[in-house]
Amino acid sequence: MRLAKPLRIRMEKNIVKDIRKEEQTIFHHFLYLKKHYQAIFAFIIAAGGIFVWRGVWNLIDLFWFRDDLLFSNVTGIVFGIFLLYLSHRVMKQLVTGD
Repeated sequence: MRLAKPLRIRMEKNIVKDIRKEEQTIFHHFLYLKKHYQAIFAFIIAAGGIFVWRGVWNLIDLFWFRDDLLFSNVTGIVFGIFLLYLSHRVMKQLVTGD
């Protein structure tokens, strides 16, 4: 069942507002930390992002057409472009309602 467009747009805008409010709250608390704690948390967050990236990269290398390197790279690029396009469309729809 699909909601009427005006109702759907209002719901999506409320969701975006809630997400922005949550981000502002987290950022607000982060700003009031001492500088050395900000640096430590930034390092921990960066390290976590790097470890996630490394794990995903290794899993893709292990399972994504591991016997054919060229086909693996080409399909990875196509799939990556598709994901970027899809995320762009979803964000555009959430922000503008188009």
